[in-house]
Amino acid sequence: GFRRAVGVSAQRASARRELVAVWVIELDGLEYIATAFGLDVGDAVVRTWRKTMAANAPTLAVLGEVGAERIGVITVVGSAADARRQALALYRSLFEALGSVEGGVLPAIGIGVALSDAVGYDADALIEAAAAAATRASSGVASAVLLAEPS
Repeated sequence: GFRRAVGVSAQRASARRELVAVWVIELDGLEYIATAFGLDVGDAVVRTWRKTMAANAPTLAVLGEVGAERIGVITVVGSAADARRQALALYRSLFEALGSVEGGVLPAIGIGVALSDAVGYDADALIEAAAAAATRASSGVASAVLLAEPS
């Protein structure tokens, strides 16, 4: 699964002193959408989300499930600014694609970014830090994309 892929990639990157970014993309409100607008709309939202993620994630990134309403991405980046820029671009493409789903309502989208220079190369630590930041981001108080705090 995704956790194992993160473990393998992080280990390789660590040996090469490369900067690893793990993003967790959380859609908040999928259950509400399915209940309020019907399963068809809910399914269309999820299909659009997955398709947009696959189309807009970095070329060599690995994608995987991180629980029901979350997709994880791991990639090597040049810098924290680079990771943030890529995550913002992904957010914008998701916002546009999901906004165009017929009859739908836009779920809250949150992207959490964990970087190995702040969190270390442990797969669990990277995924958990990114997931916690994604939850904060999707609650909409701060920003759509949040970097995880150094552990």
